[in-house]
Amino acid sequence: MRWFNKQDGFQSLRLHKLAQTPTMDDLLFLLSKAQRNWRAAVELSWQTPDLPNPLTIVVQCVMGTGDPVWTLLRGEGPQAATIWAYTSPDVTLIHNLVCLESTPKQKEEKEVEAQSIGSGRGRAGSGSGQFHPPSEMSSVAPGPGGGFEAAYAQSQTSPELGLHAGGPAKFDPVEIDQGAIDSVLQILSRSETGILTQSAFMFFLQQEYYRFRRGGLPFAVVMFEMGLRGETSEQGLGPLPNEAVREVVTRIESTRRELDLLAHYGFFDYVFLLPHTDTDGAAIFAKRVEALIVSSPLTTQLTPDSVDMYFGVASMPEDCQRPGALLSAAIEAKTLARARGLPMVLFRELEIR
Repeated sequence: MRWFNKQDGFQSLRLHKLAQTPTMDDLLFLLSKAQRNWRAAVELSWQTPDLPNPLTIVVQCVMGTGDPVWTLLRGEGPQAATIWAYTSPDVTLIHNLVCLESTPKQKEEKEVEAQSIGSGRGRAGSGSGQFHPPSEMSSVAPGPGGGFEAAYAQSQTSPELGLHAGGPAKFDPVEIDQGAIDSVLQILSRSETGILTQSAFMFFLQQEYYRFRRGGLPFAVVMFEMGLRGETSEQGLGPLPNEAVREVVTRIESTRRELDLLAHYGFFDYVFLLPHTDTDGAAIFAKRVEALIVSSPLTTQLTPDSVDMYFGVASMPEDCQRPGALLSAAIEAKTLARARGLPMVLFRELEIR
């Protein structure tokens, strides 16, 4: 059931109410719904015999802002009161907090654990999320009507709400050797282009898949073919000179996030790995890359109209649930784009799935 809060501008999607505390699978399903409905607040309510009032867990994913925002409410609908708000990709952590709140006898223990998490001494792997336990909700809770929308807006403008008990610890930071990091990247890249090798890409793809299994956040792969117009072979377009490829890399650096990766794939293809990105976000990124490449000549001898480009986009979990299938989907979309003379094809647009 969908409804729209005109006052705050948030579209909400309510799932069927449960008669028991949500399981991990319930929360993962909730998160997947939010990932498919950017800017929508996806809600799941439940009430057990031990609870005097129903509880509601709400999750929202906003494109480009990082981790999902979870909010636990006492009650249902716009009049529900906020208990806590937390920003984290760790669904296991959220499930533990939900279970504790659903058991009234453990209320006091839950508050102690919440304070520990908020002060950075909580469960390992909880990330840099902001947790707002009940004792702090006087500064987080919205005005009359309560609910998730105002709490979310407040959490975006008040990062200091997740205060550390006793203040920050004093220590000397470890100096990071950027040169050592760069040397590792050089080993993983082709010397003639400075782009990651296909083997390195496979490693990072597998790591991103593990993060997806852990936190449920989407990620996308963009298969990218770029070459000289009019020069084709069984492997695809004719290759660009290394000088032109290096110029492409320089231009891409101006638009990619630090987490985004570019790698070689096959003979003359390239591939992007885009964490925390769904199909729509990946399509926007691909269009931006295309615009940058044709914005001016890549070399003195290579004008924009002499370069052809084709993109194939696929994302997880929208298109598949395994890394190998994700690559195949992106390759299939890119191959169709070249066959039809289209700059880009999304795998979800294919007629045969």
